Amino acid sequence: MPAAPAPPHLLLVEDDTDTRVILEALLRDEGYEVSQAASPREALDLLHEQVFHFILTDLFVDTPDNPLRSVASLHAQAQPTPIGVMTGWKVSAEAVQRAGFACLIQKPFELDDVLATIASCLHVPLSPAQQRQAEVVERFFAALNERDWEAALNLCTPQLAYYPAADSLYAPLRKLSGRAAYRAYAEDVFRRLALTRFEDMLIYARPKGLVARYTYGWAPPGGAPQRQAGATLFHFSGALISHIGVKVRQQRIRWLMEQQRLALRG
Repeated sequence: MPAAPAPPHLLLVEDDTDTRVILEALLRDEGYEVSQAASPREALDLLHEQVFHFILTDLFVDTPDNPLRSVASLHAQAQPTPIGVMTGWKVSAEAVQRAGFACLIQKPFELDDVLATIASCLHVPLSPAQQRQAEVVERFFAALNERDWEAALNLCTPQLAYYPAADSLYAPLRKLSGRAAYRAYAEDVFRRLALTRFEDMLIYARPKGLVARYTYGWAPPGGAPQRQAGATLFHFSGALISHIGVKVRQQRIRWLMEQQRLALRG
């Protein structure tokens, strides 16, 4: 049996220690190999020693004047490795792309958005098993488009875990457990928001599972039709979907932050 391929190697460039340590731990939980640097200079040193599949960097500036300039040298040295910009500064996605960067992740962020963005930038080929899982994801969205709840749920494990978006108006809990709970939630959202079809779907590999990016239309009650992009993460148990929209476990984030504070005191 051939050996499993090595996981993608990411370089995380971030000067805030807490953010860097927490992101590294969570990305390792996801299955990535992660190296970290506290500055562009440290990142350049690592580039001379190692090969990375993707680089995620903060912007190292004190003023809003041309903030991308702070990582221009890193971009020039790392080509053709894709580099994502992660920042709290007001930088447009168009400006980031014009400068040759792969993506923009705006702080504060949700981890599932980070994972979806990284997966789409890596373009890792799907394995045969992931190809089969991708077909399940496509059938799942096709069933949602047709409002065929039985068909959608038959593609999921009975213990399905669903993690609603952080800004969901219709889910009081951070996690819904079981097919019945997910169906009640989904039917309510589709009824209230008049969701239209999921379209323009692309499916990407992750070390654990898949991520689907798509566009969809919706209309709030009494409001004008809207259209936007979305992303959903999937974990599998065998051939069935076991987790949807996987979110960060808040307890783990708090634990990691506490461990970091204790280490700094020591």
